[in-house]
Amino acid sequence: MHDRRPLDQTGTVSINCTKGTSGVVSLNLGVNASGAVRRMQDTGAAGNYLTYEIYSDAGRTTVWNAVGTVSLGPSASKNTALSATAYGRVTAGQDAQAGAAGLNYQDTIVATVTF
Repeated sequence: MHDRRPLDQTGTVSINCTKGTSGVVSLNLGVNASGAVRRMQDTGAAGNYLTYEIYSDAGRTTVWNAVGTVSLGPSASKNTALSATAYGRVTAGQDAQAGAAGLNYQDTIVATVTF
């Protein structure tokens, strides 16, 4: 499958904080990264990857990683969830290879919160 348009999705990173607490959230490159390039691996066929990126803004211009962090807070009340939207984009023009499980690509990202 080959598409000339990027595939965009959003998700939410949420943390519960005590009143008055602020935090900074950074994201690692994921378990399938190649150098500084984030990649998802086909769960049905090792060696098939799609590159993608996670951004901290809706315009998808600011990469969310260990350097481009997102600040949350301060929390207004006890145990208030603070959240930020993650804007994902799979790069256009990639050839997705269908493995044994079909088109099922994934990666694991670790979020680090510093208070």
